[in-house]
Amino acid sequence: MVATRPTSVSNGVFWLWVFLILLLALGLRLGAAWIWQSRAPEDSQLVWGDSTTYWEIAENWVETNTYQFGEPPQRIFRTPGYPVVLIAGMQVAEFFGTSFSVFHARLIGCVFGTLAVWLLIGWTTDLSGDRRVGLLAGALMAIEPGAMAMSVFVLAEAAFVPLMILSLWAWTMAWRQESFAKIFGLAIMTGVITGIAILVRPSWLLFAPCTVALAFVFYSQRTKQFAIAIGVGLGIVVSMMPWWYRNYELTGRWVMTTLQVGASLYDGWHPQADGGSDMTYGYQVTRPLLQRYRADLERRLLDEDPVDLDKMSMELELACNDLLLKESWNWGLQNPGRLCQLAGLKVWRTWRPWPAAAEVQSPLITAVTVAAFIPVMLFGMIGFWKQSRRDYAWAICVWPAIYVTLLHAVFVGSVRYRQPAIVPLLVLVAVVLGSYLWSQKGNWEKKEP
Repeated sequence: MVATRPTSVSNGVFWLWVFLILLLALGLRLGAAWIWQSRAPEDSQLVWGDSTTYWEIAENWVETNTYQFGEPPQRIFRTPGYPVVLIAGMQVAEFFGTSFSVFHARLIGCVFGTLAVWLLIGWTTDLSGDRRVGLLAGALMAIEPGAMAMSVFVLAEAAFVPLMILSLWAWTMAWRQESFAKIFGLAIMTGVITGIAILVRPSWLLFAPCTVALAFVFYSQRTKQFAIAIGVGLGIVVSMMPWWYRNYELTGRWVMTTLQVGASLYDGWHPQADGGSDMTYGYQVTRPLLQRYRADLERRLLDEDPVDLDKMSMELELACNDLLLKESWNWGLQNPGRLCQLAGLKVWRTWRPWPAAAEVQSPLITAVTVAAFIPVMLFGMIGFWKQSRRDYAWAICVWPAIYVTLLHAVFVGSVRYRQPAIVPLLVLVAVVLGSYLWSQKGNWEKKEP
């Protein structure tokens, strides 16, 4: 932590408030987890399709020591970050002689969500130099509906959000150093954390290069930016190399994240696309490949030929990804006007105030979501306008929102995808609200200790 302002709270009072805010955050998340679990269908407690894939991968690893999903098995279907969390939970439960339930997974998400609140308090305090602003940011995240939801669902966002906050915090710390050794060391640490975050949520892959590019365009001190860029890049390579090497051993290619890029792109680029997600269209395209796989497998078994199932399934996984990428690009090149229309629809689906997913649609959820979203966006934009023009470290708070907007203008749009990007905006919201609450007239530039 940096030195705080004379008007800031004392150590004892600060940590008491931290404890109370974390207790509030954990209590609200536990309550939401219990309510959501009680409303989930008995035959499908996971609710979300993505949750099912994470769960199956974790179960396969625990039961058979194989990292795969589906039949035929797909071994680069998901990055390992979130499945590792579920695997750890399952193995701990087994050690204590009990079964690992979906509710247990939600409880782990609640712990991650509370950890994220703690990290946000630290980051905001470090940026502003005022503990009161940090406490306010933590309190806002503790009660923000989207942040609570991401803790409760069995989705990768639960583990991703604290990693994202930690990486952004490290990035801002690197920017505010003067010593090259400290800049480069913190940049490498930022990259390592970012790489782990990518392994949890692979859509984060391009965030670092996008942030570097934006910084070079809008801010000076290019030598420092270049040092940070190199350090972050090296850190990402260090943390992701084991996954890249494993994928290369399986495929003979450098697969950066997963072999679902083709499916994800086709989900947003095809003749029936409307900006939302419907993977059935992609399955229709790859069905002939699956039928040929099954026919080849049956023929080889009947002929009693040696069958290398791992090789056959890997070739199928690669072929499906390649085919969907090809079909997506061909359609996109032939329909540029429709692509532009879809981009607007996707941005709207991502950032509209109310949720669209049928699984969470209700008048109460809609009202709460809108009531929270509009003030966050309003005060967040005011904070960005006041702070980021003076200091690049504050601009990083809004880069995730810009990145999510650009990314999901290409892929499909959903309220779910914006939720991690809302969290850094709460830092700016706390700055603006704090300036009114404590009559500082919005001047929350960080002072050097």
